[in-house]
Amino acid sequence: MGPPEREPRCARGINPSDAPAGSGARRKLSTLKSGGFVPPDFVRIERWKEPKLKVAMISVTLDAVIPMMRELRQLPSLKVTNYLDEGLRELVRKEGGVTFNSIARMTGIMGHALYDGADAVLLTCTVFTPYLEKLQNLFSVP
Repeated sequence: MGPPEREPRCARGINPSDAPAGSGARRKLSTLKSGGFVPPDFVRIERWKEPKLKVAMISVTLDAVIPMMRELRQLPSLKVTNYLDEGLRELVRKEGGVTFNSIARMTGIMGHALYDGADAVLLTCTVFTPYLEKLQNLFSVP
């Protein structure tokens, strides 16, 4: 009894009879399906890539986004996702400073960012600086 049949990784869903007749592709696909030698021109090789740190950048004004993105683009190890809520800026202004409502809104944005897979959160709005420690205690990422 021979080894169990297994389908090669790069041949899933490929049917040798789907290849054009006379192209040599049928022979290559049949050889691949049977576990034989695969010519190098048929094998797909992917380079291993370093995983990127997913950073959520939370801003309350577009003015902060552009200069920050200009700097962060220079760091290829980061994948930055922007979260912009200009309404939060208006809420802080209308209520005369950071209140329970604006903290609740900011934690909601941070929660969305973490739900989306962020490894870290970067707040660009300095009005929340006095509340950073409390916000950090609510979430398990820096």
